[in-house]
Amino acid sequence: MTRWSGEAPLGGRPRHTTGGLLAYPIPQEGDWTYGVLWARTASDAGRGEPVSHAIHTARQLTCMRDGLCQMCGNPARTSQGRTLWLLPANEAERIRGNGTPWTRTPPTCHPCMPTALDQLPWLRDGDASAFSVAAAKPAAVFGDIHSPGGHVEVDITVALDETGTLPDLLGRQLLVTLSGLCEEPIVPRSPWAPYLRRSSPDKGPY
Repeated sequence: MTRWSGEAPLGGRPRHTTGGLLAYPIPQEGDWTYGVLWARTASDAGRGEPVSHAIHTARQLTCMRDGLCQMCGNPARTSQGRTLWLLPANEAERIRGNGTPWTRTPPTCHPCMPTALDQLPWLRDGDASAFSVAAAKPAAVFGDIHSPGGHVEVDITVALDETGTLPDLLGRQLLVTLSGLCEEPIVPRSPWAPYLRRSSPDKGPY
């Protein structure tokens, strides 16, 4: 779900229609999900280099909704039918402290855990934790609020039940609420990982 340098934003600057809905100048089928306009980006994973901390909106949305691994794009399922999540330290600590169990970090399958710990900045910069979950329900959207007058508020989280705000939101990441969490042993990163290089430019985060 990482955005690559060759994947450019598409669609132009969104604007409000006469009906008050935020839209791209030339709307396309699939622009809106959960009543929210989503950031439109070219989909060409592997073109260029992974952009640090940059998220590809369409792939993040797909991973969150379908329980797909953020590294390989395959189902992140255990043999018991649960979904594996590798969460950064701040999200794991909030969940352990009985905070709201939601996340905008997609699942990570068991084989991809060491690679994710080595390559993804939001996981390698702190002590990540692994959980398996029984279910994940869409709960909120992280993005930018565009007022009809042209002002933009960036990096805002809006719950899906805030129907008065959703039509003004350009969504960039979906948040889900996790239920039935069980902490799992984490697959450690290789001690040689910092010294290894990818053998070809088409290998890397999904």
